[in-house]
Amino acid sequence: MRVLQVADFVPRSVHGAFHAVWNVSCALSRLGHEVTILTWGRRFSDEDKREAREQGVELLGMPRRGLFGSLPSKAEANSVLRIRKPDIVHLQYVFSPTNYLMGRAARRRGLPYVVSSHGGLYPASFSRRPLKKWSYWYLLERRLFRNAGTIHCITEREKKHIQELVPGVRARVVPNCLPVNGAAETVSSVGAVRRERAPGPFRLGYLGRFAIAHKGLDILFETVRHSCAGGPPLELHLYGKARKLEAADFTRLRERYEDVPVVDHGPVSGREKVKAFTNMDAYIQMSRWEVFGISIIEAAAAGVPLILSDRCDLAEEVERHGAGIVVPLDPARASRSICDFLRNGSLKETGRAARRWALSAFSPGVVGRQMENLYAEASSPR
Repeated sequence: MRVLQVADFVPRSVHGAFHAVWNVSCALSRLGHEVTILTWGRRFSDEDKREAREQGVELLGMPRRGLFGSLPSKAEANSVLRIRKPDIVHLQYVFSPTNYLMGRAARRRGLPYVVSSHGGLYPASFSRRPLKKWSYWYLLERRLFRNAGTIHCITEREKKHIQELVPGVRARVVPNCLPVNGAAETVSSVGAVRRERAPGPFRLGYLGRFAIAHKGLDILFETVRHSCAGGPPLELHLYGKARKLEAADFTRLRERYEDVPVVDHGPVSGREKVKAFTNMDAYIQMSRWEVFGISIIEAAAAGVPLILSDRCDLAEEVERHGAGIVVPLDPARASRSICDFLRNGSLKETGRAARRWALSAFSPGVVGRQMENLYAEASSPR
C-alpha cells in the first residue's frame, strides 16, 4: 500500500504529535508499505532524508513559494497525487488549510483520506483563539471531517468527543505506537527490567515539553512540595525544555518553587532516554488535559510505574492494567496518594505490569496492523 502522510513535520521535534506521525510511519514501513511524509513550505536536509530512508520512509518537502508558499495550489496538489499515486492519504493535525486543500484534491480524484486530530478538537484547544478556530471549524474543517473515509482517534475519549462534534462520522481508535528504533524498543531488546530501588530519595521523572498550563507543571511542583513536607524524601527529575515563548514563565515557576528538589536534565533521546527511564522510581504526569502522551507509554515500556492525573485519557487504562495510580489535580490529595504508593506500593511489580501493558498494546507491529485495518475501512464504501 502506498501511504501519503500530509503533515507539517519537523524531524527530531519534542512535540508529541510529530513523534506520533514518525512512529506510525516507521511501523507501516516495517510491514512492507511505501510511506511518504509530505510537508508543504519546508525543505528537509539531506541528513533528515537519509535517516528517514534508513527506516523505509521518504520525506518530501515542498519549498515555500511567494506569500502563501506553504499552501498548495490546486494544480500542485493534483500533481503530487498524480505522480505519487497513493492508495490512501492521511491528513495529520487540524486547523490546517493545507490539509483542507489536499483533502479536497484527494476527493476530486476519488482517493480515500483519513484525518487525525491529535487532540486538536478538545475544548482546551478551542479555548485558545476561539473565534478564529470555531469559524474555521464551521466553514472548512467540519466538511473535511464529514467527507473523510475514516477519522483516526487515538483514545476512546477522543472518539466520543469527535462523534459528538460530527454526528454520524465513521471513526476508529488506533493508539499511538512506541518508537521503532527508540528508547522503549531499545529497553525491550536488551530485556531490561526494573532494578531494585537504590537508597536515597524517591526519584519521580517527567519527560516532555515544559508547557506549564497544559502539562500542569505548576500543579506538579506544588504536589511534590506537599509530598516532601509530609512524606518520604523525593526528587523531581525533568527531561525536556520550554518553548521560547514559555521559557520566561518556566523560569519564574522554578524561582517560586526553589525549595522543591528539582533536577533539570534537558532534552534526552536514544540511549540517554533509556538511562533516564531506568533511573526513575516512577514517571509522573499531572497534565490538565492529555489526549495520549507518548512519553507515558515509553516509560511504561521501560518498566517504570506511572502516576497520572485523572485528566489524562490513558488514566483508566493505567488503572485497569495495574500499571500505576491515578490522582486528582488537587496537590494535597494527590500527594497523599503518591506518598502511600511510594511507601506501600510494590513499585517493581507495578513496573512489570506497566511494561506488559505497553508492549502488548503499543508495539509497532500491533499498532501498524490496526492502522492497516483503519485504512482498509477508509477505502470501503460507507
